[in-house]
Amino acid sequence: LLHFKGSTPAGFEPATLYPNTLPIKNETPTVVAGFGIYNGQNKTGAGKLRETTLKIIDVQFGYSEVKVDQRSGSGVCHGDSGGPAFILR
Repeated sequence: LLHFKGSTPAGFEPATLYPNTLPIKNETPTVVAGFGIYNGQNKTGAGKLRETTLKIIDVQFGYSEVKVDQRSGSGVCHGDSGGPAFILR
């Protein structure tokens, strides 16, 4: 969580936390973002913010984790662990 004084830049607004009273379901679209390594073989591409939309395929993957479908070739980059995931409603 982040607390700051002032306002957000034009065109942006703070993300809201997902209410823990609403269940997350499989097939829910989720935006993930990060600055990780894009090319795992060459270990290049880090430092540029990238985002993609993935679907949750297993909401019961772990105590505090869900599993997303990355089979289409789009997914979370190496080094993005702990980055944000935004549930689209």
